[in-house]
Amino acid sequence: MESIQRCNIFSNKRKNYRVRTPLDDSIDKDLQLMLLSLNIMHYICPSPKYRIRNNLIQPNSLTVSIISICCEIVVVLFFIFRVIDLYRVEHIRKHMSIILFDTSYDVFATSIGLVINYYINVSKTKVNISFVLKLQNVHRFLNDKVHFKRFIIINWISFVSLVIFYILAILYSTFQYRFFVYHFCYGITYLYFDINIIYAIRLIVFLTKKVDLWNNEVQQRLDAELEDSCTYWEKLFETYVEILECYDLYKRTYQFMILFHTVDFLINTLIRTQIVLQLFKVAHIGGKDWYTTALTVNLNLNTWVIKSMILEIILSYCSEKFYKSMCDVQNACTDILKSNEPGCKRRLCKNIQRLHRVTFNKMSACGMFYIDATFPLKMAALVATYVLVLLQFALL
Repeated sequence: MESIQRCNIFSNKRKNYRVRTPLDDSIDKDLQLMLLSLNIMHYICPSPKYRIRNNLIQPNSLTVSIISICCEIVVVLFFIFRVIDLYRVEHIRKHMSIILFDTSYDVFATSIGLVINYYINVSKTKVNISFVLKLQNVHRFLNDKVHFKRFIIINWISFVSLVIFYILAILYSTFQYRFFVYHFCYGITYLYFDINIIYAIRLIVFLTKKVDLWNNEVQQRLDAELEDSCTYWEKLFETYVEILECYDLYKRTYQFMILFHTVDFLINTLIRTQIVLQLFKVAHIGGKDWYTTALTVNLNLNTWVIKSMILEIILSYCSEKFYKSMCDVQNACTDILKSNEPGCKRRLCKNIQRLHRVTFNKMSACGMFYIDATFPLKMAALVATYVLVLLQFALL
């Protein structure tokens, strides 16, 4: 891997010195265990972010890229055939054209989602490797073993819970509509999209813990009045820089998937709401069976909305906690600068504050909106506004 060069900000000389921090390709066993819980779905699909063999992390081969592309093309073709099959049903074509629109949108949304998925996972394999290696450097210096074990357990719980949710949804839809292959393919595709959001949530939680450990390390050193050498404080600065670099790679990678998830959630909610309204209209003529169908689709809609909102609320909450932890670091640096601490510590704080002002900002989805505590409220208000518009048109 290429080496990352950084300025030695602790040098008192005017010359610009460079400190080389090589990125070793080897991956520690404990980090491999953590990555397994996050990457297992990427291996199944298949669109892995990288390969880990003999404790070495390696970029994806050309064969893996080709297999991933072929699998995604097959999925898109399946959704296209689904649209063709529904178009042949005369009743749907005449009275429930919204269903044709919904399945056509599924083709479009799935294609976009799979392209984004391929881009952030398979094609950006070197970026993903760089992220993991930087994260490992931070983890080696700042490691709370108890929290780390708990973190891995929660990773598995999150993954298994989402898989169980989709299995139940697929079985329920199959029981109601008798289209097992379609619902299975649809469920697996959106399970994979949601796994990417779970991945993003767990990574920002991990980074938040590292920032908290960094801040605790500094506070403990100050409270104990330990006279550490400048080398130790330089290491603290390098670790902080790597945390920021990880966060920057995180933003560049996951902003596209978060944007897709948000837009798809909004559009899918509105389309399915319109389907429910149209089904209730048809039910006045069709009788009890149509009412049952309308209620079933309404249940699916509510489940979809709740699931998607929960994911976005958790992502926003975890992102807000990360921002707060970064703010706590700045507050700690301000307190140190106001005290009579020696030169190394003051230089550390000054450079951290400069670096924070220049490089740090909240995560945004391609500049369209920020992921913070207000995001779920804005999203809920947007959905409610357009649902009310649909209801007004339905009641005219």
